[in-house]
Amino acid sequence: NGSALLGIVIAPHADANVHGEILSIANDLKDKLNAIVGTTGFTVVTQPTGAPSGISLGIHGDFPGSGWPYQGFFRPQDLYVGGAIRPERLSLQEEYVLRTPEGSNRVIVAGASVDGLRHAVWDLLKRVGYRHYFQTSKWEVIPSQPSLALNLAIHEKPAFAARMVSFDQTYWNEPGYQLTDTAEADAWLKHNRLNNANTLTPTTTYGQVIRNWERQYARPFPLAL
Repeated sequence: NGSALLGIVIAPHADANVHGEILSIANDLKDKLNAIVGTTGFTVVTQPTGAPSGISLGIHGDFPGSGWPYQGFFRPQDLYVGGAIRPERLSLQEEYVLRTPEGSNRVIVAGASVDGLRHAVWDLLKRVGYRHYFQTSKWEVIPSQPSLALNLAIHEKPAFAARMVSFDQTYWNEPGYQLTDTAEADAWLKHNRLNNANTLTPTTTYGQVIRNWERQYARPFPLAL
């Protein structure tokens, strides 16, 4: 009823960059939950030892020896078969789980990597009603849920390793929006789980298709005028 009953817990990390990214993800969750519930009571703490309580955020390798149920669950580096990368396994890096263990007052937000954890947080927020339709803050929908409750058993990984939705920004003329300011567009991509870990350059790929065709048929590829 307008108060935070659970804290947000993260593990320490030897890599300062990784820890900084996870702390940023946890703070995003904290800020949105505070806005949704109508409180300032959600906080983020780093827990060095013991089983995490409350809302635990973790990646592959976090909370060792604590009984955290997703220790060793993910295989983000399992990309190779016979020494070659298998493209269908690229999405393992972005795999995540959202779970509320039965009979406990806990929420587990677990990702195979920093990218997977980031997706998990924004998926959780989507499931409680948060939306960000276009790239400015005016298009954010932050629901009011003073008595927020969760019942989650989600295990996700992307169907496509590379994902992108784009539009012609020259036609986006909302007052105050600057084409040169990418911060709002980057936030919109993050909130919609489009800032994927794997990149694909279609023009380069298609160019290789053309070159292969020309070698096979020994003539120029028929391009439209």
